[in-house]
Amino acid sequence: MSDILKMASLDSPAAVWIIFLFISVFMGFLFYVALMDKNHAHDMAGKPLDDADLLLDHEIDGIRELDNDLPPWWIKLFYLSIAFAAVYMLGYHVVELWNLPDAEYVEELKAAGVELETTQGTTASLASEAPNSGSTQSAGEKPAKVSVADVLKLGKKVYAKNCASCHVADGGGGVGPNFTDKYWIHGGSKVDIVKVINVGVPLKGMIPWKGILKDKEINAVADYILTLEGTTPAAPKAAQGELYTP
Repeated sequence: MSDILKMASLDSPAAVWIIFLFISVFMGFLFYVALMDKNHAHDMAGKPLDDADLLLDHEIDGIRELDNDLPPWWIKLFYLSIAFAAVYMLGYHVVELWNLPDAEYVEELKAAGVELETTQGTTASLASEAPNSGSTQSAGEKPAKVSVADVLKLGKKVYAKNCASCHVADGGGGVGPNFTDKYWIHGGSKVDIVKVINVGVPLKGMIPWKGILKDKEINAVADYILTLEGTTPAAPKAAQGELYTP
């Protein structure tokens, strides 16, 4: 019920149209019932009708119209549409048995976030796949360690190629938020940043990068973004979100 109340809020541009359509459909239904009752009461009583009884009063170019009954299939379809509308309204907006598209989207984001939090490894565990390394690893051999400098170097490269267009090269923010302050919209931990990179924020124009970037690239760029906090960008964007304290 809360969803339809939000839709019908006077602050919403669609409020007038929602109210207008609701009243139009309701009044049209009442008019149809009244018209059927007025014109066909004698028919429903069992009185046989001929064409003279069915002729309407108006005439155009010598042509007069017969007040014939609507086809039974049309009437059944009309009542079926009313029943469907009632079920839809109750199921989606009153009892809330089913989720509306926006609620389904939020649920999918939450599910993706839970999956990431349970499967996301640390940079050290993912760093075994060294950048630009073409060598293979035999069974039982320990993975080669990658230094923090190498991880940040990779993160900076990925950031410059994919993130700087929206967040600016120095992290000061443009279309996207500022990375140099302590305020975060979706949380400022490593896990939070990785989750946002993976699932994106489509409503704000950020695409999901999972499947486009490798896991090691996503982790590296998240580490690099964290190093931008406290730096001094050329034109910092105003703080957004909430203050994050580790």
